[in-house]
Amino acid sequence: MDSSLYPWFISQGVLAQLPKKQMQSTKFYKNLIAAFTSKGKLYGVPKDNSTLGLLINKDMFKKVGVDPKTIPTSYAGLIKWLPGFQAKLNKAYGKGKVTAMTYDQDMARNLAIMIAKGGKPVKNNGKANLASAQVVKNLGLYKKLVNTGAVATAKDLGSGDNGTAFGTGKVAMTEEGNWTYQVQKKQYKTNFEVLPMPTYQGKQRGMIFTVGWGENAESKNKKLDNAWIAYVTSKKEMSVWAKTVGVMPSRPDVAKAIKLTKDSNLDTWLKATNYSTVWQEGNTLTTINTSYQNFISDAMNVKMTIKQAMIKADKQANAAISNSK
Repeated sequence: MDSSLYPWFISQGVLAQLPKKQMQSTKFYKNLIAAFTSKGKLYGVPKDNSTLGLLINKDMFKKVGVDPKTIPTSYAGLIKWLPGFQAKLNKAYGKGKVTAMTYDQDMARNLAIMIAKGGKPVKNNGKANLASAQVVKNLGLYKKLVNTGAVATAKDLGSGDNGTAFGTGKVAMTEEGNWTYQVQKKQYKTNFEVLPMPTYQGKQRGMIFTVGWGENAESKNKKLDNAWIAYVTSKKEMSVWAKTVGVMPSRPDVAKAIKLTKDSNLDTWLKATNYSTVWQEGNTLTTINTSYQNFISDAMNVKMTIKQAMIKADKQANAAISNSK
């Protein structure tokens, strides 16, 4: 089960409690095991996870004569730095050929920013709260990035996702997950480096996407179910899975066993586990995200203010939530 759907499964009472000791719950990253824990009881074990990092095309930086070490480590710094970098890209490749950076219009990528300084895009009762003052203020970051003239979505660049835009040379920098690692290396043969996510409001922020093994509350084979979950999430078996598939392990001891820290790029994604936000926020998140995506582009394209767009998103989301009851 995806971490974002876990709250819904819990609300429906369809998950069986799992034995913490048998599952070795203390061996997992705390934020990942917490994503499948309710009122101190364990209902899921994280199979693996993926994080985000800032990928840069080293060949492009070399061509325009910019040292990657000069890239600002904060979003505030990037906003000031990006126009100059874009000018260099325009001169080297031609105007409109290569964009400096991509961003996403998806709560699954934006949530860590939205909740900064107490932002609460989802109320405790599950209703949408996107138009609240702090959330709107935080979303202003993306507006500032777009206003540099050096930042666009992958869709704006004619690509289906960030990885494709980056691999096909349409963008010099992108925020993307470890799932693109082998694609960039083998399919696109991109000469890239992964940097930590930029800071916002003085803190490093990113997103974690994880799925967990759960057990049906009505299962007739709980002993076997428990044994299976404990087996596939053990150090030995998770090591095989993570090394073969390329996901981030949900156990620090597995990361050490498969020597992820020896690859600087994988190590950057691995370290992001400690500072990132799990994609999870109540059992109405999917509905709210749909409305968010429906209106955020209007705010970024100056059709309306962020506040106006989020008021419309809240109205649509809350109507859908009310109708589902």
